[in-house]
Amino acid sequence: MAMISVKKGARNSAPKVTINGKAKTISFSSGFFRAHGINPNVVKFFREGYDPDTREIGIEFLQKPDKNGEALKLNFTKAGNAAHGPIRALISTFALKAEDLSGVYE
Repeated sequence: MAMISVKKGARNSAPKVTINGKAKTISFSSGFFRAHGINPNVVKFFREGYDPDTREIGIEFLQKPDKNGEALKLNFTKAGNAAHGPIRALISTFALKAEDLSGVYE
């Protein structure tokens, strides 16, 4: 994994994931990427899943699209250190209520 460079004036952010039910998106803070050792310069896609027994969402970060067509593109901020992506397919596939998922998770 490549080294992540720190930009002058960069601030530390908490590792958090935000789900916006109205926009049906999931956002990853720069602190999340840093805390989990994910290099935003390398990771450009993610795959999501859901376990109905434990009611947990699983995320796998990928460098390139997978062959199954399940990978979703991450949209990075202008600074390139935080990102968001769609969760619409997850909500419709598992008949989840977006309002129930909405919130900030640390």
